[in-house]
Amino acid sequence: MTRVEEWRGATKVETLAKTKAASKAALVARLCLRLEAKWEEIQVGRQGSYSVERLASFNHYCNTTSRVRVILVCVLTPIPALTVAILLECMPLRPPSEGWKANWVFWIRLAVLIFVMLFAIISQLVTCAPDLHPTFAKRVLVSLGAVVGFVGACIGVASAVRFPVPLMWTAANILGGVYLLLAIRYAFGGNPFDKKLPTCTNLRRYYRYFFSYMALGAVCPMYKVLYAGVLKNYRVGIILALPMWRFAGKHFILWATHDLEDFVPGIVTFSVDFYNALFVSLFMSNSGSMFTSATFIAVDLAQVLLEFREIRTNAQSVLQLLQDRRASHEHLSRTNSELENVGLLKVLVNVINNLSALNVEPLKNVRLWACLPHTLARQQKEQPRALEVSGLFGPVQQSPSRKLSLIFWKCSRKRIEIAPVRKTGGFGNAPTQT
Repeated sequence: MTRVEEWRGATKVETLAKTKAASKAALVARLCLRLEAKWEEIQVGRQGSYSVERLASFNHYCNTTSRVRVILVCVLTPIPALTVAILLECMPLRPPSEGWKANWVFWIRLAVLIFVMLFAIISQLVTCAPDLHPTFAKRVLVSLGAVVGFVGACIGVASAVRFPVPLMWTAANILGGVYLLLAIRYAFGGNPFDKKLPTCTNLRRYYRYFFSYMALGAVCPMYKVLYAGVLKNYRVGIILALPMWRFAGKHFILWATHDLEDFVPGIVTFSVDFYNALFVSLFMSNSGSMFTSATFIAVDLAQVLLEFREIRTNAQSVLQLLQDRRASHEHLSRTNSELENVGLLKVLVNVINNLSALNVEPLKNVRLWACLPHTLARQQKEQPRALEVSGLFGPVQQSPSRKLSLIFWKCSRKRIEIAPVRKTGGFGNAPTQT
């Protein structure tokens, strides 16, 4: 009996130990899952979302645009910026010690550079506030007015204080924004700023986007000053803090452009990621130490590995979607040979056009309307209206800016007294007769 009791006691102890180990492993697994979920939640790249309307517009672009045009756009897009940069470098400069008057070429270079940048920024009004009717002449007028005011202010500071002007680019973002606002008000008048008019909402959204970008450009040089001001032994800490600065900058841009869901990833890429790339290249060229350069490479490599991990997760989701597509080919009434020639975009369009046939559950996290009106073919414009009536998608209330933009585009989609919609071929197909 004693041996049996000892054996039972040992078994209980072993079972208890295994239970404790299993509970600890489960606790660690739950903590890891929570950390991963929290990490995914705070990622800025996941805050943007493609709407059904934008998906339809992209599908329309793919169906109507040739590959030659796409290649030419990708190749020729950087040419204007490179041309301006080369022309600016061809203008010779005088030594700063000769004073601001002798460096008149510098002011010409500055005026041309600021004009090109402000013209590119003011051209965003074509997308963000189309109801303003920002013609080419008005955009040139606004850019010239802001350039004259800014360069004149810089010349005044240079003559009164010193040349070159300290932290001129930091001041450029502040003064440039102020002069740009004044020039917009002069060119378009005071009516668009009236809160009772529809253009005011679009202008507010544009100003949030514009000032967030300018604020980011004003803060970025300060980080370089901080890096150059600390001792070389402490610069490693500045390098390690660079990802934190990048993370904070992304969330700042996200906060300022939260109502531009379809454009958030692109805005973040061409603002925060662009400045971060400039920082890394500048710091590595001025590091003067193998250890500092190795730290830069290690930090950048860690960020790249995290990005690759996210790409792998997304690829697994896409693979699962493709497997589901093959499994549901009977519902789509397609043959296996036809399925092999259908891409992911076509799959998504087919799912949207066959929601009732596929018994799709309500997609409450999927937005139907884009934050801004998109180009659609005539036979495609009625399809979102029918999808809105189905109630399968997320919040169908359009944002105020979206509603006001629709006034300009003359495609009102009111939810009351909706007329019967004739059957169409969907987003990617021509209309069919019923």
